[in-house]
Amino acid sequence: MASALFWYIRLVELLSLAVALVLVTLAYGGYRKSRSKAMLSAALGFGILGIASLLEGVLFEVAGLSLGEAHAFRSSFTLIGFLILLYSIHKTS
Repeated sequence: MASALFWYIRLVELLSLAVALVLVTLAYGGYRKSRSKAMLSAALGFGILGIASLLEGVLFEVAGLSLGEAHAFRSSFTLIGFLILLYSIHKTS
């Protein structure tokens, strides 16, 4: 059972990263067309959210941090990504 959960978590992390990469690509393309700093900020925010999706597992399994410590780092990166997205949306309104 733990093995199935392990692979499920990895699959969800990889899918989250793939979606984040698509969003980064689209937002950066929007920035290149319009030169809007808000679109560049959105690309950065989505990129940080994508990194956060993998960060917890890497820190737990590779760096040897406890699960709580790894989760704290992921939560911090997620907060930073959302704050950057909030800034980019606020900038356009």
